[in-house]
Amino acid sequence: MKLTGIFKKTIGIFILLVFLLSAGLPSFAASIDSFKKAGELEKNASYFKAVKMYERAEREAGREKNNEMAIKSNHRIKQIEKILISYPLSRKEAEKNLAKALPMVNQKERESWFESNKINDYILIDGKPYYQETFIANLFFRDDDLYYRISKSKSKAFFGKLYDVIFRPEDAGFKPDPAITNINPIDFLGTQTLKVPRKKLPETGLLQIWFPMPIINSAQTDVRFISFGQQQYLKALPKTDSDIALAYFEVPLDKLKKDLEIELKFMFKRYEQRFIIDPNNCGKYESENPLYKKYTRDNKNTAITPEIKAKAEEIIAGEKNPYIAAKKIYYYVVENIKYSFMPHLALCVVEKPESVFVHERGYGDCGAQSMYFAALCRAVGIPAKSSGGYQLVPGYAGPHFWAEFYLPNYGWVPVDTSIAQTVDRSYGATTAQKKKFKEYYFGNMDPYRYNIQRETDALISPMSQDPVFLPLAVQMPIINLKGSRKNMEFTLLEYWKQNIEPVY
Repeated sequence: MKLTGIFKKTIGIFILLVFLLSAGLPSFAASIDSFKKAGELEKNASYFKAVKMYERAEREAGREKNNEMAIKSNHRIKQIEKILISYPLSRKEAEKNLAKALPMVNQKERESWFESNKINDYILIDGKPYYQETFIANLFFRDDDLYYRISKSKSKAFFGKLYDVIFRPEDAGFKPDPAITNINPIDFLGTQTLKVPRKKLPETGLLQIWFPMPIINSAQTDVRFISFGQQQYLKALPKTDSDIALAYFEVPLDKLKKDLEIELKFMFKRYEQRFIIDPNNCGKYESENPLYKKYTRDNKNTAITPEIKAKAEEIIAGEKNPYIAAKKIYYYVVENIKYSFMPHLALCVVEKPESVFVHERGYGDCGAQSMYFAALCRAVGIPAKSSGGYQLVPGYAGPHFWAEFYLPNYGWVPVDTSIAQTVDRSYGATTAQKKKFKEYYFGNMDPYRYNIQRETDALISPMSQDPVFLPLAVQMPIINLKGSRKNMEFTLLEYWKQNIEPVY
Protein backbone atom coordinates (compact mmCIF):
# COMPACT_ATOMS: atom_id res chain seq x y z
CA MET A 1 0.00 0.00 0.00
CA LYS A 2 2.84 2.35 0.82
CA LEU A 3 4.52 1.71 -2.54
CA THR A 4 1.25 2.30 -4.34
CA GLY A 5 0.83 5.64 -2.60
CA ILE A 6 4.36 6.71 -3.51
CA PHE A 7 3.78 5.58 -7.11
CA LYS A 8 0.56 7.63 -7.36
CA LYS A 9 2.29 10.66 -5.92
CA THR A 10 5.17 10.33 -8.38
CA ILE A 11 2.78 10.06 -11.33
CA GLY A 12 0.90 13.11 -10.14
CA ILE A 13 4.09 15.17 -9.91
CA PHE A 14 5.15 13.97 -13.41
CA ILE A 15 1.80 15.00 -14.94
CA LEU A 16 2.03 18.39 -13.23
CA LEU A 17 5.55 18.93 -14.60
CA VAL A 18 4.49 18.00 -18.16
CA PHE A 19 1.58 20.44 -17.92
CA LEU A 20 3.80 23.24 -16.63
CA LEU A 21 6.46 22.63 -19.27
CA SER A 22 3.94 22.45 -22.13
CA ALA A 23 2.32 25.65 -20.94
CA GLY A 24 5.69 27.35 -21.18
CA LEU A 25 6.41 26.09 -24.74
CA PRO A 26 4.86 27.66 -27.87
CA SER A 27 2.22 25.64 -29.69
CA PHE A 28 2.65 25.81 -33.47
CA ALA A 29 -0.12 23.36 -34.33
CA ALA A 30 -2.60 25.89 -35.77
CA SER A 31 -0.23 27.63 -38.20
CA ILE A 32 1.35 24.35 -39.31
CA ASP A 33 -2.07 22.85 -39.99
CA SER A 34 -3.21 25.91 -41.98
CA PHE A 35 0.06 25.93 -43.94
CA LYS A 36 -0.45 22.27 -44.91
CA LYS A 37 -4.03 22.96 -46.00
CA ALA A 38 -2.83 25.95 -48.05
CA GLY A 39 -0.21 23.74 -49.71
CA GLU A 40 -2.88 21.23 -50.75
CA LEU A 41 -5.02 24.03 -52.19
CA GLU A 42 -2.03 25.40 -54.09
CA LYS A 43 -1.20 21.93 -55.43
CA ASN A 44 -4.75 21.70 -56.80
CA ALA A 45 -4.50 25.17 -58.43
CA SER A 46 -7.04 26.66 -56.01
CA TYR A 47 -4.88 29.75 -55.82
CA PHE A 48 -7.40 32.27 -54.48
CA LYS A 49 -8.31 29.91 -51.65
CA ALA A 50 -4.66 29.05 -51.09
CA VAL A 51 -3.76 32.72 -50.61
CA LYS A 52 -6.48 33.10 -47.97
CA MET A 53 -5.28 29.98 -46.18
CA TYR A 54 -1.63 31.10 -46.28
CA GLU A 55 -2.75 34.49 -44.89
CA ARG A 56 -4.50 32.61 -42.10
CA ALA A 57 -1.35 30.59 -41.43
CA GLU A 58 0.66 33.81 -41.34
CA ARG A 59 -1.71 35.39 -38.80
CA GLU A 60 -1.67 32.27 -36.64
CA ALA A 61 2.11 32.11 -36.83
CA GLY A 62 2.20 35.71 -35.62
CA ARG A 63 0.09 34.88 -32.60
CA GLU A 64 2.21 31.80 -31.92
CA LYS A 65 5.42 33.83 -32.38
CA ASN A 66 6.49 31.27 -34.98
CA ASN A 67 8.59 33.56 -37.16
CA GLU A 68 9.78 30.79 -39.48
CA MET A 69 6.23 29.77 -40.39
CA ALA A 70 5.19 33.41 -40.87
CA ILE A 71 8.03 33.90 -43.37
CA LYS A 72 7.27 30.64 -45.21
CA SER A 73 3.58 31.56 -45.50
CA ASN A 74 4.43 35.03 -46.76
CA HIS A 75 6.83 33.63 -49.36
CA ARG A 76 4.11 31.36 -50.75
CA ILE A 77 1.69 34.30 -50.96
CA LYS A 78 4.28 36.28 -52.93
CA GLN A 79 4.82 33.36 -55.28
CA ILE A 80 1.11 32.79 -55.93
CA GLU A 81 0.72 36.50 -56.69
CA LYS A 82 3.02 35.92 -59.68
CA ILE A 83 0.63 33.30 -61.03
CA LEU A 84 -2.37 35.57 -60.55
CA ILE A 85 -0.76 38.49 -62.38
CA SER A 86 0.30 36.13 -65.19
CA TYR A 87 -3.33 35.08 -65.71
CA PRO A 88 -5.45 38.07 -64.63
CA LEU A 89 -8.46 37.79 -66.97
CA SER A 90 -11.61 35.78 -66.32
CA ARG A 91 -13.38 34.21 -69.32
CA LYS A 92 -15.90 37.06 -69.34
CA GLU A 93 -13.15 39.70 -69.25
CA ALA A 94 -11.20 37.91 -71.98
CA GLU A 95 -14.29 37.78 -74.23
CA LYS A 96 -14.89 41.48 -73.65
CA ASN A 97 -11.28 42.36 -74.51
CA LEU A 98 -11.40 40.24 -77.65
CA ALA A 99 -14.66 41.85 -78.83
CA LYS A 100 -13.15 45.29 -78.32
CA ALA A 101 -9.94 44.40 -80.17
CA LEU A 102 -11.60 42.55 -83.07
CA PRO A 103 -15.07 44.02 -83.65
CA MET A 104 -14.83 43.04 -87.33
CA VAL A 105 -14.92 39.34 -86.36
CA ASN A 106 -18.43 38.12 -85.56
CA GLN A 107 -19.25 36.93 -82.06
CA LYS A 108 -19.86 33.32 -83.07
CA GLU A 109 -16.37 32.99 -84.57
CA ARG A 110 -14.75 34.64 -81.55
CA GLU A 111 -16.56 32.27 -79.19
CA SER A 112 -15.41 29.30 -81.28
CA TRP A 113 -11.80 30.26 -80.63
CA PHE A 114 -12.37 29.81 -76.92
CA GLU A 115 -14.33 26.58 -77.29
CA SER A 116 -11.90 24.97 -79.74
CA ASN A 117 -8.90 25.90 -77.57
CA LYS A 118 -7.46 28.03 -80.34
CA ILE A 119 -7.08 30.53 -77.52
CA ASN A 120 -5.20 28.40 -75.01
CA ASP A 121 -3.27 31.00 -73.02
CA TYR A 122 -5.07 30.15 -69.81
CA ILE A 123 -4.96 27.99 -66.71
CA LEU A 124 -7.71 26.78 -64.41
CA ILE A 125 -7.81 28.61 -61.10
CA ASP A 126 -10.34 27.31 -58.58
CA GLY A 127 -11.84 25.36 -61.48
CA LYS A 128 -12.36 28.38 -63.77
CA PRO A 129 -10.25 29.55 -66.75
CA TYR A 130 -8.09 32.66 -66.34
CA TYR A 131 -6.24 34.11 -69.33
CA GLN A 132 -2.97 35.89 -70.02
CA GLU A 133 -3.38 39.58 -70.74
CA THR A 134 -1.39 39.04 -73.95
CA PHE A 135 -3.64 36.33 -75.37
CA ILE A 136 -4.84 38.52 -78.25
CA ALA A 137 -1.31 39.37 -79.36
CA ASN A 138 -0.43 35.67 -79.14
CA LEU A 139 -3.43 34.84 -81.31
CA PHE A 140 -1.97 37.00 -84.07
CA PHE A 141 1.55 35.66 -83.58
CA ARG A 142 0.43 32.06 -83.99
CA ASP A 143 -2.19 32.42 -86.72
CA ASP A 144 -0.81 33.71 -90.03
CA ASP A 145 -4.21 33.58 -91.74
CA LEU A 146 -5.79 35.74 -89.05
CA TYR A 147 -2.85 38.14 -89.09
CA TYR A 148 -3.03 38.77 -92.83
CA ARG A 149 -6.82 38.91 -92.72
CA ILE A 150 -6.89 41.63 -90.07
CA SER A 151 -3.54 43.42 -90.14
CA LYS A 152 -2.83 46.24 -92.56
CA SER A 153 0.71 46.71 -91.26
CA LYS A 154 3.42 47.86 -93.64
CA SER A 155 6.14 47.67 -91.03
CA LYS A 156 9.59 46.50 -92.05
CA ALA A 157 10.60 46.26 -88.38
CA PHE A 158 13.99 44.62 -87.86
CA PHE A 159 14.34 43.86 -91.57
CA GLY A 160 14.28 47.58 -92.35
CA LYS A 161 16.43 48.72 -89.43
CA LEU A 162 19.08 46.03 -89.97
CA TYR A 163 19.11 46.09 -93.75
CA ASP A 164 22.43 47.93 -93.99
CA VAL A 165 24.06 45.47 -91.59
CA ILE A 166 22.79 42.21 -93.05
CA PHE A 167 22.70 43.13 -96.73
CA ARG A 168 25.90 45.14 -96.81
CA PRO A 169 28.01 44.22 -99.90
CA GLU A 170 30.84 41.83 -99.06
CA ASP A 171 33.45 44.18 -100.48
CA ALA A 172 32.26 47.10 -98.32
CA GLY A 173 34.00 47.91 -95.06
CA PHE A 174 35.38 44.82 -93.32
CA LYS A 175 36.05 42.11 -95.87
CA PRO A 176 35.18 38.51 -94.94
CA ASP A 177 38.02 36.81 -93.08
CA PRO A 178 37.71 33.50 -91.20
CA ALA A 179 40.27 34.74 -88.68
CA ILE A 180 38.31 37.90 -87.81
CA THR A 181 34.86 37.40 -86.30
CA ASN A 182 34.42 40.76 -84.55
CA ILE A 183 33.77 43.74 -86.83
CA ASN A 184 31.91 47.08 -86.89
CA PRO A 185 32.21 48.02 -83.18
CA ILE A 186 29.78 50.42 -81.54
CA ASP A 187 30.35 52.15 -78.20
CA PHE A 188 27.28 52.43 -75.97
CA LEU A 189 26.61 54.69 -72.98
CA GLY A 190 24.11 53.38 -70.45
CA THR A 191 22.29 55.13 -67.62
CA GLN A 192 20.03 53.55 -65.02
CA THR A 193 18.06 55.62 -62.54
CA LEU A 194 15.87 54.58 -59.64
CA LYS A 195 13.95 57.53 -58.13
CA VAL A 196 11.44 56.48 -55.49
CA PRO A 197 9.41 59.01 -53.46
CA ARG A 198 10.07 58.51 -49.74
CA LYS A 199 6.34 58.08 -49.06
CA LYS A 200 6.29 55.00 -51.30
CA LEU A 201 8.75 53.20 -49.05
CA PRO A 202 8.17 51.69 -45.58
CA GLU A 203 9.57 53.52 -42.59
CA THR A 204 11.90 50.71 -41.62
CA GLY A 205 13.54 47.62 -43.07
CA LEU A 206 16.50 46.80 -45.29
CA LEU A 207 15.88 47.47 -48.99
CA GLN A 208 18.05 45.27 -51.22
CA ILE A 209 18.63 46.18 -54.87
CA TRP A 210 20.57 44.29 -57.54
CA PHE A 211 21.12 46.40 -60.71
CA PRO A 212 21.94 44.45 -63.91
CA MET A 213 25.16 45.57 -65.61
CA PRO A 214 27.22 44.55 -68.68
CA ILE A 215 29.45 41.48 -68.66
CA ILE A 216 32.60 41.00 -70.75
CA ASN A 217 32.63 38.34 -73.44
CA SER A 218 34.03 37.78 -76.93
CA ALA A 219 31.61 40.27 -78.55
CA GLN A 220 31.28 42.76 -75.67
CA THR A 221 34.42 44.46 -74.38
CA ASP A 222 35.78 47.65 -72.81
CA VAL A 223 33.20 47.67 -70.04
CA ARG A 224 33.64 50.78 -67.93
CA PHE A 225 31.68 51.76 -64.83
CA ILE A 226 31.60 55.55 -64.86
CA SER A 227 29.66 56.28 -61.69
CA PHE A 228 27.55 54.74 -58.94
CA GLY A 229 25.25 57.15 -57.15
CA GLN A 230 24.65 56.90 -53.39
CA GLN A 231 27.87 54.97 -52.83
CA GLN A 232 27.16 54.71 -49.11
CA TYR A 233 24.59 52.08 -50.06
CA LEU A 234 26.81 50.24 -52.58
CA LYS A 235 27.85 46.89 -51.11
CA ALA A 236 29.20 44.94 -54.10
CA LEU A 237 30.55 45.97 -57.50
CA PRO A 238 29.49 44.05 -60.62
CA LYS A 239 31.79 41.22 -61.68
CA THR A 240 32.11 41.37 -65.45
CA ASP A 241 33.69 37.91 -65.70
CA SER A 242 30.88 36.13 -63.82
CA ASP A 243 27.75 34.52 -65.28
CA ILE A 244 25.80 37.67 -64.44
CA ALA A 245 26.97 41.19 -63.61
CA LEU A 246 25.11 42.93 -60.77
CA ALA A 247 25.72 46.06 -58.71
CA TYR A 248 24.34 45.37 -55.23
CA PHE A 249 22.94 48.05 -52.91
CA GLU A 250 21.51 47.93 -49.38
CA VAL A 251 19.40 50.84 -48.15
CA PRO A 252 18.50 50.94 -44.42
CA LEU A 253 15.11 52.66 -44.61
CA ASP A 254 15.13 53.91 -41.03
CA LYS A 255 18.04 56.18 -42.04
CA LEU A 256 16.48 57.35 -45.31
CA LYS A 257 14.96 60.79 -44.70
CA LYS A 258 14.28 61.86 -48.31
CA ASP A 259 13.46 60.42 -51.70
CA LEU A 260 15.65 57.52 -52.82
CA GLU A 261 17.68 58.43 -55.90
CA ILE A 262 20.30 56.08 -57.33
CA GLU A 263 21.95 56.64 -60.72
CA LEU A 264 24.44 54.33 -62.43
CA LYS A 265 26.41 55.11 -65.59
CA PHE A 266 28.46 52.69 -67.66
CA MET A 267 29.92 52.15 -71.13
CA PHE A 268 30.72 49.12 -73.25
CA LYS A 269 31.83 48.27 -76.76
CA ARG A 270 29.78 45.86 -78.81
CA TYR A 271 30.89 44.14 -82.03
CA GLU A 272 28.99 42.66 -84.91
CA GLN A 273 29.95 39.00 -85.20
CA ARG A 274 30.40 37.21 -88.51
CA PHE A 275 31.63 33.63 -88.43
CA ILE A 276 32.99 31.88 -91.50
CA ILE A 277 32.97 28.26 -90.42
CA ASP A 278 34.44 25.25 -92.13
CA PRO A 279 32.19 22.34 -91.07
CA ASN A 280 35.13 19.98 -91.49
CA ASN A 281 37.22 21.92 -88.99
CA CYS A 282 34.90 22.31 -85.99
CA GLY A 283 37.25 20.57 -83.58
CA LYS A 284 36.52 17.75 -81.16
CA TYR A 285 34.69 17.98 -77.86
CA GLU A 286 36.32 16.69 -74.68
CA SER A 287 33.57 15.16 -72.59
CA GLU A 288 35.48 15.76 -69.33
CA ASN A 289 36.10 19.43 -70.07
CA PRO A 290 34.31 21.66 -67.48
CA LEU A 291 32.83 23.86 -70.22
CA TYR A 292 31.46 20.81 -72.04
CA LYS A 293 29.95 19.41 -68.85
CA LYS A 294 28.38 22.72 -67.84
CA TYR A 295 26.75 23.47 -71.17
CA THR A 296 25.49 19.99 -72.02
CA ARG A 297 23.86 19.41 -68.62
CA ASP A 298 20.15 19.29 -67.87
CA ASN A 299 19.61 22.56 -66.02
CA LYS A 300 16.47 24.18 -64.61
CA ASN A 301 14.77 25.98 -67.52
CA THR A 302 17.09 24.42 -70.08
CA ALA A 303 15.70 21.02 -69.18
CA ILE A 304 16.39 17.93 -71.29
CA THR A 305 13.55 15.42 -71.08
CA PRO A 306 13.35 12.10 -72.96
CA GLU A 307 10.81 13.77 -75.27
CA ILE A 308 13.16 16.68 -76.03
CA LYS A 309 16.05 14.29 -76.62
CA ALA A 310 13.90 12.24 -79.02
CA LYS A 311 12.88 15.41 -80.90
CA ALA A 312 16.53 16.53 -81.17
CA GLU A 313 17.56 13.16 -82.58
CA GLU A 314 14.66 13.31 -85.03
CA ILE A 315 15.70 16.81 -86.19
CA ILE A 316 19.38 16.03 -86.78
CA ALA A 317 18.55 12.64 -88.35
CA GLY A 318 21.86 11.02 -87.47
CA GLU A 319 24.04 14.01 -88.34
CA LYS A 320 27.34 13.81 -86.44
CA ASN A 321 28.82 17.17 -87.42
CA PRO A 322 27.95 19.63 -84.60
CA TYR A 323 27.83 22.68 -86.89
CA ILE A 324 25.44 21.04 -89.36
CA ALA A 325 23.37 19.49 -86.53
CA ALA A 326 23.03 22.88 -84.79
CA LYS A 327 21.96 24.42 -88.09
CA LYS A 328 19.22 21.84 -88.47
CA ILE A 329 18.02 22.60 -84.96
CA TYR A 330 18.09 26.35 -85.66
CA TYR A 331 15.91 26.02 -88.75
CA TYR A 332 13.54 23.67 -86.96
CA VAL A 333 12.92 26.29 -84.27
CA VAL A 334 12.66 29.17 -86.77
CA GLU A 335 10.15 27.36 -88.97
CA ASN A 336 8.12 25.48 -86.36
CA ILE A 337 8.12 27.32 -83.02
CA LYS A 338 5.81 30.32 -83.25
CA TYR A 339 6.64 33.47 -81.34
CA SER A 340 4.39 34.07 -78.32
CA PHE A 341 4.50 36.03 -75.09
CA MET A 342 5.20 33.70 -72.19
CA PRO A 343 3.84 33.37 -68.63
CA HIS A 344 7.41 33.38 -67.27
CA LEU A 345 6.44 34.31 -63.72
CA ALA A 346 3.84 31.56 -63.40
CA LEU A 347 6.11 28.91 -64.93
CA CYS A 348 8.81 29.83 -62.45
CA VAL A 349 6.43 29.35 -59.49
CA VAL A 350 5.02 26.00 -60.64
CA GLU A 351 8.57 24.90 -61.62
CA LYS A 352 7.67 24.15 -65.22
CA PRO A 353 10.90 24.35 -67.27
CA GLU A 354 10.66 26.78 -70.18
CA SER A 355 12.17 24.29 -72.64
CA VAL A 356 9.49 21.75 -71.69
CA PHE A 357 6.69 24.30 -72.06
CA VAL A 358 7.90 25.24 -75.55
CA HIS A 359 8.26 21.60 -76.56
CA GLU A 360 4.72 20.79 -75.43
CA ARG A 361 3.03 23.94 -76.78
CA GLY A 362 5.03 24.63 -79.94
CA TYR A 363 5.53 28.33 -79.21
CA GLY A 364 7.57 30.72 -77.09
CA ASP A 365 9.16 34.15 -76.93
CA CYS A 366 12.82 35.04 -77.52
CA GLY A 367 14.09 33.60 -74.24
CA ALA A 368 11.92 30.50 -74.35
CA GLN A 369 12.94 29.74 -77.94
CA SER A 370 16.60 30.22 -77.01
CA MET A 371 16.33 27.86 -74.06
CA TYR A 372 14.58 25.30 -76.26
CA PHE A 373 17.29 25.61 -78.93
CA ALA A 374 19.93 25.13 -76.22
CA ALA A 375 18.11 22.12 -74.75
CA LEU A 376 17.84 20.46 -78.18
CA CYS A 377 21.54 21.04 -78.82
CA ARG A 378 22.55 19.76 -75.40
CA ALA A 379 20.38 16.68 -75.90
CA VAL A 380 22.67 15.59 -78.77
CA GLY A 381 25.96 16.58 -77.13
CA ILE A 382 26.41 20.12 -78.48
CA PRO A 383 27.27 22.69 -75.77
CA ALA A 384 24.74 25.54 -75.94
CA LYS A 385 23.19 28.26 -73.80
CA SER A 386 20.60 31.02 -73.78
CA SER A 387 22.32 34.36 -73.29
CA GLY A 388 21.04 37.90 -73.24
CA GLY A 389 19.95 41.17 -71.76
CA TYR A 390 18.72 43.65 -74.37
CA GLN A 391 18.67 44.19 -78.10
CA LEU A 392 19.37 47.82 -78.99
CA VAL A 393 18.14 48.01 -82.60
CA PRO A 394 17.24 51.69 -83.12
CA GLY A 395 13.51 52.20 -82.64
CA TYR A 396 12.95 48.66 -81.35
CA ALA A 397 15.21 48.42 -78.28
CA GLY A 398 13.93 46.14 -75.54
CA PRO A 399 14.60 43.09 -73.35
CA HIS A 400 15.89 40.19 -75.41
CA PHE A 401 17.57 36.79 -75.26
CA TRP A 402 19.31 34.79 -77.95
CA ALA A 403 21.33 31.56 -78.04
CA GLU A 404 24.90 30.40 -78.60
CA PHE A 405 26.45 27.02 -79.32
CA TYR A 406 30.08 26.05 -78.89
CA LEU A 407 32.57 24.74 -81.42
CA PRO A 408 36.09 23.99 -80.09
CA ASN A 409 37.90 25.66 -82.98
CA TYR A 410 35.65 28.73 -83.11
CA GLY A 411 34.30 29.38 -79.62
CA TRP A 412 30.74 30.53 -78.94
CA VAL A 413 28.72 30.90 -82.14
CA PRO A 414 25.57 33.11 -81.93
CA VAL A 415 22.06 32.37 -83.22
CA ASP A 416 18.82 34.33 -82.89
CA THR A 417 15.73 32.39 -83.84
CA SER A 418 13.10 34.95 -82.85
CA ILE A 419 14.68 37.91 -84.66
CA ALA A 420 15.09 35.67 -87.71
CA GLN A 421 11.34 34.95 -87.63
CA THR A 422 10.41 38.63 -87.84
CA VAL A 423 11.36 38.78 -91.52
CA ASP A 424 8.41 36.54 -92.45
CA ARG A 425 6.03 39.44 -91.79
CA SER A 426 8.32 42.26 -92.90
CA TYR A 427 6.59 44.38 -95.51
CA GLY A 428 8.28 44.32 -98.89
CA ALA A 429 10.85 41.60 -98.10
CA THR A 430 11.40 39.28 -101.06
CA THR A 431 11.77 35.51 -100.76
CA ALA A 432 15.50 35.81 -101.39
CA GLN A 433 15.86 38.53 -98.76
CA LYS A 434 13.94 36.49 -96.21
CA LYS A 435 16.24 33.54 -96.88
CA LYS A 436 19.38 35.65 -96.41
CA PHE A 437 18.00 37.32 -93.28
CA LYS A 438 17.44 33.92 -91.66
CA GLU A 439 20.84 32.67 -92.82
CA TYR A 440 22.48 35.68 -91.18
CA TYR A 441 21.14 34.87 -87.72
CA PHE A 442 22.78 31.47 -87.70
CA GLY A 443 26.45 32.15 -86.99
CA ASN A 444 26.27 35.96 -87.10
CA MET A 445 24.98 38.69 -84.82
CA ASP A 446 24.24 42.38 -85.26
CA PRO A 447 26.12 44.82 -82.99
CA TYR A 448 22.96 46.13 -81.30
CA ARG A 449 23.20 43.99 -78.18
CA TYR A 450 23.68 44.51 -74.47
CA ASN A 451 24.73 41.35 -72.65
CA ILE A 452 23.93 41.07 -68.93
CA GLN A 453 24.15 37.32 -68.31
CA ARG A 454 25.88 34.42 -70.05
CA GLU A 455 23.13 31.93 -69.37
CA THR A 456 19.60 31.90 -67.98
CA ASP A 457 19.15 30.91 -64.33
CA ALA A 458 22.47 32.51 -63.37
CA LEU A 459 22.83 32.76 -59.60
CA ILE A 460 22.75 36.25 -58.10
CA SER A 461 25.23 37.40 -55.45
CA PRO A 462 24.64 37.85 -52.63
CA MET A 463 21.78 35.39 -52.55
CA SER A 464 18.37 36.76 -51.63
CA GLN A 465 16.52 35.34 -48.64
CA ASP A 466 13.21 36.38 -50.21
CA PRO A 467 11.83 35.02 -53.51
CA VAL A 468 13.41 36.69 -56.55
CA PHE A 469 10.84 38.18 -58.92
CA LEU A 470 12.06 36.37 -62.07
CA PRO A 471 15.21 34.35 -61.31
CA LEU A 472 15.74 32.95 -64.81
CA ALA A 473 16.46 36.36 -66.40
CA VAL A 474 17.53 39.61 -64.75
CA GLN A 475 16.80 42.48 -67.15
CA MET A 476 15.52 44.93 -64.55
CA PRO A 477 16.63 45.52 -60.96
CA ILE A 478 15.80 42.87 -58.39
CA ILE A 479 14.24 44.72 -55.44
CA ASN A 480 13.52 43.04 -52.13
CA LEU A 481 12.64 44.30 -48.68
CA LYS A 482 13.69 41.79 -46.07
CA GLY A 483 10.62 40.42 -44.33
CA SER A 484 8.20 42.51 -46.41
CA ARG A 485 4.77 41.10 -47.14
CA LYS A 486 4.87 42.65 -50.63
CA ASN A 487 6.63 41.90 -53.90
CA MET A 488 8.54 45.17 -54.03
CA GLU A 489 9.04 45.04 -57.81
CA PHE A 490 5.27 45.40 -58.27
CA THR A 491 5.37 48.90 -56.81
CA LEU A 492 8.93 50.17 -57.29
CA LEU A 493 9.91 49.21 -60.85
CA GLU A 494 7.74 52.00 -62.24
CA TYR A 495 10.33 54.38 -60.76
CA TRP A 496 13.23 52.72 -62.62
CA LYS A 497 14.41 53.93 -66.01
CA GLN A 498 17.18 52.83 -68.34
CA ASN A 499 18.62 54.55 -71.38
CA ILE A 500 21.33 53.06 -73.59
CA GLU A 501 22.52 55.04 -76.61
CA PRO A 502 25.34 54.60 -79.12
CA VAL A 503 28.22 57.05 -78.76
CA TYR A 504 29.66 58.15 -82.09
